[in-house]
Parts: sequence; structure tokens; C-alpha cells
Amino acid sequence: MSKVLENPVQTILEKTAVNMLKDKIDLKFISSVTGFSEDELLKLKSIMVPKNWTVKNVK
Repeated sequence: MSKVLENPVQTILEKTAVNMLKDKIDLKFISSVTGFSEDELLKLKSIMVPKNWTVKNVK
């Protein structure tokens, strides 16, 4: 894969994985679709922020 496409493709795969995790789809299936390992998916899941959280400006 070319270096130019790696970052956009990675971003799309991460968004796909996050959406699938939100829908509580099986990790093995998500792994087969995205190519991420189950450990990588668990790490991604652990850093997901719930929609109801808000970020405020901190000075």
C-alpha cells in the first residue's frame, strides 16, 4: 500500500471498528473486517468516549 493511502485507510478502518464496537458486534468478526487484532480492538474500545460526554475548554 502506498504511504499516501495508509493514513486515510487507517482512519477509515478505525472509524469502522469504533462503529462496530458501539453496535456490540463480535470482536472476531470486527477483526476479520478491519484487520485489527482483538488486542488492538480492546485497546480501541477502552479509549472510546461515550457520546454524552462533552469536552470543555480548559485554560
